[in-house]
Amino acid sequence: MSHEASVKTVCIDMYEVKYESVMGENPSHFTGVSIRPVENVSWHQAKEYCQRLGKRLPTEWEWENAVRSKKSTAYFWGNEFNPDFAWFINNIGLFDMIENVWEWTDSGENNLKYLRGGSWNTYEKNMRTNDRRQSDPSFTSSTFGFRCAQ
Repeated sequence: MSHEASVKTVCIDMYEVKYESVMGENPSHFTGVSIRPVENVSWHQAKEYCQRLGKRLPTEWEWENAVRSKKSTAYFWGNEFNPDFAWFINNIGLFDMIENVWEWTDSGENNLKYLRGGSWNTYEKNMRTNDRRQSDPSFTSSTFGFRCAQ
């Protein structure tokens, strides 16, 4: 199912968040490699991090527009899943939008928040650019991370 929405120009961070340098702690389940994004964070922690930098979480429409980079294909590289491309930079310069960590967005309903992008343990059909998951904003997982927008 595809969604349409008018999206204003927004800047989204090139990479998922590294967290510790701003928050002074690292809640990640996976540690020891400095290039890994933070994971195991709640929506509330993600929102607080972005606010400390004068930023915010992207809406799910902003996130989808950024990952698609003006394409209408199932994945930003085409319609067939290819694990060799999932971690590539997309056409507008964003890294790891697919298959790294599910990314919190500022969108949701019924007291739940939406996550986008799939993670390292997600089935390929659930990593399409229009796929979403929802979660309690207090929940943490080793598959949940985020990036900021402004």
